[in-house]
Amino acid sequence: MELDDGALTLGDMEDVEAALGYPMADAATKPGGQWRMACALIWVRRRRLDPTFTFDDARALPLEAMADMVEDMTAITDQLGGDMPPPVVPSMTG
Repeated sequence: MELDDGALTLGDMEDVEAALGYPMADAATKPGGQWRMACALIWVRRRRLDPTFTFDDARALPLEAMADMVEDMTAITDQLGGDMPPPVVPSMTG
């Protein structure tokens, strides 16, 4: 499954937390929270390519879809010499 590879926006992160129903930082301590967060992240990245793709569509994906995404990320990492680029953090000073 193809996902948009652009950076997540603040709005995307807000949508992820809205889908979770709690802050992302709490996902690790909630039952099923890590899986729910994975679904939310897939949803916000996939909807850029397919606006009809829903959070429930992400929840319905087979586990193999996640394995495919890990393979894609591994290929990108390999192309970068084994290192993922650092995250882009907006400047607070403008």
